[in-house]
Amino acid sequence: MSALQDKEFAAFGIVNNALKAGLLLGLLSLSLVANIFSVIFIVQNQGKMYEKMLERADDAVKDRVDEKMAVPLERLKNTNNTLDTVIAATAETNKVVDSAGKQILINNMK
Repeated sequence: MSALQDKEFAAFGIVNNALKAGLLLGLLSLSLVANIFSVIFIVQNQGKMYEKMLERADDAVKDRVDEKMAVPLERLKNTNNTLDTVIAATAETNKVVDSAGKQILINNMK
């Protein structure tokens, strides 16, 4: 080490090589721990950001599907209404046919 570095260490009471090595080892250990925590923090935030990205993509897809399916769904509703009308008319016709059939049977029995 240079004389300037020795003077700086001496100012803090670090005079022998063992203390200097311990200080450097401690600083390197702190640096390693900080790096590990940084990596863990980044990985956790990546997961959160990935989830947010998926939610945004899902919302965009849902909006597009809703837009594309609006016309076919409207057509299906119209068809369903028409079928309901036809079914109701068929039920009324069945009642008339039933009552006509009963009248014919009653007339044939006489």
